[in-house]
Amino acid sequence: MFDSIFYSGYTIGNVLLAMAISLGCGLLISASYYVRNERATRSLLISFILLPTITMAVVMLISSYGGIGVGLAIAGAFNLVRFRSIPGTAWDITIVFLAMAVGIGTGLGHVYFALMLAGVVCLVFVLLKFIPKNILESSNDRDFRVTVSDDLDYSREFKEIFDKHANNVKLLKIRTVKMGSLYELKYRLKLNDEQSEKQLIDEIRTKNSNLPISCAIIEKQFGEEL
Repeated sequence: MFDSIFYSGYTIGNVLLAMAISLGCGLLISASYYVRNERATRSLLISFILLPTITMAVVMLISSYGGIGVGLAIAGAFNLVRFRSIPGTAWDITIVFLAMAVGIGTGLGHVYFALMLAGVVCLVFVLLKFIPKNILESSNDRDFRVTVSDDLDYSREFKEIFDKHANNVKLLKIRTVKMGSLYELKYRLKLNDEQSEKQLIDEIRTKNSNLPISCAIIEKQFGEEL
């Protein structure tokens, strides 16, 4: 079942079969990506449909030159992931590599394996959409921003408050505002308890003279780094 359909050489029939399966897998991949991310652009969805077929063509054109040729074709095909000029998420990278792997499989004639690979991965990809977010990420992660005057020793004044209400506190960014008279601090932290959020803000307000404070929930993609 998993033997190459090209074992006896290329014919119009087996090439059309490989192409049809590549397009079918591309449609399946594109549909599963749309289910996972409804804000996907039309151009990206079309790219996922066509990418397996294009990769298949690259592999087929070069595989006739032997094992080294196949290796170079695969290396060159995977290099095509650079076509994405806009930074993507871990999900995007996974789908791009799936499309490439399916194209390589059909290009080498292993069409049934490629079809099974696309079906299984897309099924898992869609099912993961329905896993509650609190399983994949913590709801206590916060993007915490606070404005302080330039004469406040924030590292010392805030330490006791953060130790009381949060952990994994990281100061990510400092910038000056109001002609250098104020500092805007950006922290990443994890609350010990969601109920302590207001207490944290109130205690910080007593230290920063009631200057602006923001505390936002971090909505992470699975696999995204802080």
